Amino acid sequence: MFTFRVKGLNIAQFLKALNARGVVVKKFVKLAYNEFEISISKKHKSQFDSLAKLYHYEYNLKSIPTLNKCLNFAKNNLVFLITACLMLSSFAFFSQVVLRVEIFGLENIEKQEILEVLDKNNYKIGKFKSSYDLDNVENVLKQNISLVSLASAVIKGSTLIVNINEKIDNSPYLYDYPPIVSPFNAIVEDITLISGSIIIEKNNTAKQDDIIIAPYIVVGEKIIQVPARAKVTLYVELFAMEEVSKDLPNEKMQKVIEENELKLYNELSCYAKQGEFTTQVNTVLEEDYCKIAVTISGRIVIEN
Repeated sequence: MFTFRVKGLNIAQFLKALNARGVVVKKFVKLAYNEFEISISKKHKSQFDSLAKLYHYEYNLKSIPTLNKCLNFAKNNLVFLITACLMLSSFAFFSQVVLRVEIFGLENIEKQEILEVLDKNNYKIGKFKSSYDLDNVENVLKQNISLVSLASAVIKGSTLIVNINEKIDNSPYLYDYPPIVSPFNAIVEDITLISGSIIIEKNNTAKQDDIIIAPYIVVGEKIIQVPARAKVTLYVELFAMEEVSKDLPNEKMQKVIEENELKLYNELSCYAKQGEFTTQVNTVLEEDYCKIAVTISGRIVIEN
């Protein structure tokens, strides 16, 4: 609804003309013989304008009630509005900055060490998210912390999340005494430990050259090197394959098998006596040749 202050003559005729055009007068107050205030709905404003110009009236828009209500509300609730504006401004600001840092994957590195490196390289709490070079986090951490192998960073909400992969610390394995290692891919069936530390437990798989018994013991936080002594039983399978002509005579085929058996047994001979192993032979015929697969399986004992 609009309220106008109007100056002009023939007021009665003007009101009749408004009524004839379907303009609903919400409020009318006569202020003088040639001056009045009139309130009409928003949808009739254009009709009022055209008719007022026809009567050569001078008029001014006095108020828009909705605007007045808003202004009055603002005056009466100034503290509330200021508080709301400050809260919205704070929310808009803090949604664009990093407020905390979360670090995952740490075992041997202190969290504080990571935080200090990040802080020195401008990955600070309170900075705008857009200022963080997340792709450079790995380089920064690897250059400053030797145990960092891989690192990545993302920002979720207001949190900087850093994931760390640590390097394996091989320092305990730099010994004065030799360890007991697996000579083949094998399953550790039994261990009788005399001295040292068990690295691969019973019933677990050991790859070739994996350390089974390390030549040290741990006393409290101290690592003390000692000779590795133990009796270790391993179950192993050694495999050899050879391609021969499918037309090879049986006796020559048998000779190839025996040669492969001997080759595999020679690999085991320093750990076990003859007769402790079983041999399996498989032959596969292809279009132009034959594959001979020889497998020796059994148990060996390593003592030190």
